[in-house]
This record gives sequence, structure tokens and C-alpha cells, in this order.
Amino acid sequence: GLHHPVLFEKVEKAAVIKRHEMVPQNVANILWSYAKLQVHSKGMFLSLLEVALGRLVSYKRQELSTVIWAAGQVCPQHGEFFGLASKLCCHRLKEFSPNAIANLTRDLSGVD
Repeated sequence: GLHHPVLFEKVEKAAVIKRHEMVPQNVANILWSYAKLQVHSKGMFLSLLEVALGRLVSYKRQELSTVIWAAGQVCPQHGEFFGLASKLCCHRLKEFSPNAIANLTRDLSGVD
């Protein structure tokens, strides 16, 4: 993928400033993109995960899965996030396809 440090730095700053205005899909897409491209921005990641924690119950299945995957790649030690996300997944398991359940299991297996 494209690595443009100046662009990513500006997006990080804007994301942190606008984090409370973002809908779940915005948060999920940004976290996924940064994790996929291995752009290291722990400050932004933690800021967006904080927002996600406060609204996780409103996340759709795909958004929830995406944030779990991204957080597992970048912040596998974030116990508070993974604890809440795991509980939420347990309550909403019927929403997940067998493949999505397998992916969740894989994604959660690498967290601390």
C-alpha cells in the first residue's frame, strides 16, 4: 500500500480532533487502514479505541469485527477493549456467520 508520511500524519491529527464526531464506520475504516499498512500511530489508535469503547454496542457486526482485528494488530495488550468486545460478541454471536466466528476466534487468539 501507499506510504505517505505527511498524509498519514495529517490524517492522524484530524482523526484525533474529530474522533467524537465520527460514526463507527469511520473509526473502523481508519483503524483497519493504519493497521493494514502498518502505520504506527499508537496515540491515534488509543484515542479512537477510547471512542469505540464508549459506543461499541452501536457498532454493526462488520465494524466490530474490523475494530477487533485492527486492535489485535496494533494494541494486543488493550485488555479493557478486548474484554468489552468479547462480552459484546458473546451476546451478539447469532449475528455472526460461521466464517465470521472463525475470524473473530483467530483475531482474539493473539491478544494479551
